[in-house]
Amino acid sequence: MASNLTADDSPTCRPKGYPSLARFISTSADGAVFRRFTELNVRNLLYLQSELYSLEEKLFEHDANDCNAITSDPNSGDSINLQHAAMSYLELKQFNVTRFQLVQNIKDVLKEYSMHAQISGQGLY
Repeated sequence: MASNLTADDSPTCRPKGYPSLARFISTSADGAVFRRFTELNVRNLLYLQSELYSLEEKLFEHDANDCNAITSDPNSGDSINLQHAAMSYLELKQFNVTRFQLVQNIKDVLKEYSMHAQISGQGLY
């Protein structure tokens, strides 16, 4: 059965524990103070940074392999496809699925890394 309660209609009674503590903090004029867990945030950033470094190395390996393939026979069909895939997102997605998945993974981890760095107040260079 779905509830039709809105925030204004919510019950004033809360069970002991987190529900009543959350209610108290949310209605307190002083607001709440929450621990930042700075050390854990920094450690998480270090793990993400290490993961990004590993992904970056894999991407550089793909680049080196592509350069070798392109220079070994610049007129072959594969060489031309590699050159286009290096410059076109759609061709990358169609021609080199492994690299495309790697790029997607880098994008996801980089997004998470940047978000956590911003939240934790750690500077990016």
